[in-house]
Amino acid sequence: SPAQFTLGKTATTTAVTANQTSPMLFGTPITFTATVSNAANSGTPTGTVTFTDSVLGVLTSTAALSGNVATYSPSNTAFVPALHTVTASYNGDTNYSASPASPAFNLTVNKATTATTVSASVDTINLGQQVQYTVYVAGTPTTAGNPTGTVTITDNATTIPACNNLTLVSVANPATASCTVTYNGSGGLGGGTHSIIANYTATTTPNQLFANGSSSSTPVTVTVNQSTTSIGTLSVLVGNPATTPAATAVYNNSGTAPILQIPYSFANAPSTAPVNYFQVYDGVTLIGNTTSLPTASGTLTTFILPPSVYQAVGTHTLQVKYPSGDPNYSTATSAAIAFVVTQFAPTVAPNGSGFSGSTAYGTAVQIGGTVTGASTSGGAVATGTLTFTTGSTSLGSCTLSGGACTLTVTNAALVAGPPANPINIAYSGDANYSSASN
Repeated sequence: SPAQFTLGKTATTTAVTANQTSPMLFGTPITFTATVSNAANSGTPTGTVTFTDSVLGVLTSTAALSGNVATYSPSNTAFVPALHTVTASYNGDTNYSASPASPAFNLTVNKATTATTVSASVDTINLGQQVQYTVYVAGTPTTAGNPTGTVTITDNATTIPACNNLTLVSVANPATASCTVTYNGSGGLGGGTHSIIANYTATTTPNQLFANGSSSSTPVTVTVNQSTTSIGTLSVLVGNPATTPAATAVYNNSGTAPILQIPYSFANAPSTAPVNYFQVYDGVTLIGNTTSLPTASGTLTTFILPPSVYQAVGTHTLQVKYPSGDPNYSTATSAAIAFVVTQFAPTVAPNGSGFSGSTAYGTAVQIGGTVTGASTSGGAVATGTLTFTTGSTSLGSCTLSGGACTLTVTNAALVAGPPANPINIAYSGDANYSSASN
């Protein structure tokens, strides 16, 4: 009979390579290539190759050989961010045996990068108006698909409640989200410059495919104009009570204080109330603040002038300011007005024993006088001197103390009578009181 022998299958080995290098970004197209070699270095194996990944398991078991090469291209989003170990093994045919798994091709897949930007519908508004913010999150490479997740917008580093954790509309790349903000003067949404930044947080379940991002490198600036503060023409009310407008007042030490009227208005005022008081100045000196805060819709407030004004003879330059420090209302300064305090005309009255009864000629007598000021209590007491004369003859003078003084004279300077000697008392005046006589 003819001789027989058994021909065994030729052993094979497989190597795997890829057209991308490690690391690569999620979504990058990749093709793996398996090359099958045989120990006899003869003939060409046929059949299929199995590709396996340490993360995803068997990728395919039916990659057909062409020549001695088989390829496999997974979907662009199949390889999630992770370290992937890919091997290939030949499945064998009638002439060639199956190969063991190839040496591993190690591939690190990183999250797709993102670029986050934000835009504003307007860059300058008045208080009470709105701004729409739109966030764009673009993924790279574009083959990674559309970014998903949420965005949060901050205004001067503070989260805007209406723009917190907005869900991206992921129907395109870039994905978008938007919100509308009313700058009403409260919660940090007031006048001034606002730096707007969007922060993107990618979806993490089941895998985070896109890197988080922020638009901090390119913030958007929105300017919100403050409400414009205007202070009208000041006026002063005098009298007792103080109800008569006047630019001049007579020195007053009785405590009846003039009242400064302050007309004001706020343009484009928000619902939030002003936070500063009006400041009142006499020249460069701050003499006080209004006792109540202005209101956004108010028109007039008042200030009671202190004694440093109405008890100081001279010209007072009155001015009112709305100071800085209010984020919603601008500073303002009124036009100055002059308020003049003039001297008070006092009453001069005689006193002393010389003005009562009669004395013998040549006897010393006391004559004196009292100067009554603007009030009998409080304030400044008249100072200066009293000069006494009879006809053209001077009898002497005395210095006021407590608003009065006396002078001792001999009636030798007087003429024996009847009739009685007429005595005139002349007051010199001082800073607060004009000169006067009886």
